[in-house]
Amino acid sequence: MKKNYTLTGVFIILGLLTSCSSDSGSEYTPLATQVIADAVETNQNASVVVNIFSNDVDVPSNGILTVTNPSHGSVEIQTGSTANTILDDTVLYTPSNDYYGTDTFQYTICSASNAQDCVSGTVTVTVLPMSPVNYSLTNIPYATLSEY
Repeated sequence: MKKNYTLTGVFIILGLLTSCSSDSGSEYTPLATQVIADAVETNQNASVVVNIFSNDVDVPSNGILTVTNPSHGSVEIQTGSTANTILDDTVLYTPSNDYYGTDTFQYTICSASNAQDCVSGTVTVTVLPMSPVNYSLTNIPYATLSEY
């Protein structure tokens, strides 16, 4: 069934939507969440836990969290210890085997009361290459050709 919505409290200059109401008269307030991009580093072949909400503002505790797959690895939502909230959830990023470079993925927070009311953020992961191993040739025994 298609519903008609009437906007109330819209600031045209800022484009800020403060509330919505449907033709049935029910009203809800859109998410006020401000999502700020995250950037983390990890080493090649090493996972990193990303606390995606650490710099975001007004994250709803009962929201719905989803993530997209990065191009060069995988992500997994790790549910926090507090029941029925996403505020202590984190995301585990694991780079593809032997990959190094920059990778990104998106996370989206939706209102639990309105699945169409969502905000998204980007996480940029820098995967650092493994350092080459330095070998000292002075301590390695060797044989000369004349010894054979």
